[in-house]
Amino acid sequence: MNELRRTLKAALELQEEAVLATVVRTSGSVYRRAGARMLFTR
Repeated sequence: MNELRRTLKAALELQEEAVLATVVRTSGSVYRRAGARMLFTR
């Protein structure tokens, strides 16, 4: 989580567009469980 916060802070400081995605529900065999997060930037 610390890496995510550092990356988000850097994106905000650079006024870069960013989207935080969170896995809310899964079904079957999946790589990540509910609650997993990923930050997308341009």
